[in-house]
Amino acid sequence: TSIIGQRNSNEDEHLIGNILLQREEFTILAVFDGHNGAEAAQFCKQKIQGQLIKNIQKSINETISKAIIQLDKEFQHPIAGCTLTMAMLNKNQFYAANVGDARTIYFTDQVVQATIDHKPNSESEQQRLQQLGTAVINIQGIARVGGQISVSRAIGDHQYRELGIIPTPDVFKIDVKDVKWIICACDGLFDVLDNEQIAAIVQTAFGMNYGNGERIEILKNATKLYMKNEVQKGDLLLQKIMQTYLDESRVSKIHAKMTLVEKICSILTRIAYLLGSTDNISVVMGKIQ
Repeated sequence: TSIIGQRNSNEDEHLIGNILLQREEFTILAVFDGHNGAEAAQFCKQKIQGQLIKNIQKSINETISKAIIQLDKEFQHPIAGCTLTMAMLNKNQFYAANVGDARTIYFTDQVVQATIDHKPNSESEQQRLQQLGTAVINIQGIARVGGQISVSRAIGDHQYRELGIIPTPDVFKIDVKDVKWIICACDGLFDVLDNEQIAAIVQTAFGMNYGNGERIEILKNATKLYMKNEVQKGDLLLQKIMQTYLDESRVSKIHAKMTLVEKICSILTRIAYLLGSTDNISVVMGKIQ
């Protein structure tokens, strides 16, 4: 699910598909969060599967890394950029990767963050930028590389390369054994919901109990209403936390004909919008067990 939210246009793209690598079939989930235009996100969505097939290395980790770096090399737009996060999985293996602050999380009996956000104020990224002589400057509470851009790694963004913006992904191999579900999403979701809150919403939608605390209880109760298609009641409950004007054309509809996974993704994007996220919001989900 991808919604425009409070932005003038939607620069996000997302992907759910299957790919055959080294004689193994994988499900691929990905979110691409564009900035300065949608061109980079669109390019990555169109080309990522082809790059994975073309750049097969000894290990899947290396294949993912090479494919993403190659994507960046081939993307020639002067100013557009995007962050990305992706998960590749089958019954034996699970890989997660990111460039920038799009994030993959998963759930076993608790929620785990699979990727590490590339933010300029994270210790390792700040250190890397300082070694290049680039200052991280706080502007209205947001850390920006050289006072310009709020992520330290991205595809594209050629005008920021001298500041130390790089397209190098982090790739993680994760034990798939007890994983129940995986979510890839852009920062529009994580700006207003932390991993625990997201897990509480998802587990509630699956009819399970997870998480506690006053705010989480409101989120769980709203989710129960949305699951029963009592959408207005759910909205009213959330407006106790945050007074956001609801423009139905900017959010995704919740209705009885959706699959469970579609419904969960729509609930997450709707809740993030109602909690005041000012960005496009994109979420894809894979359920394993």
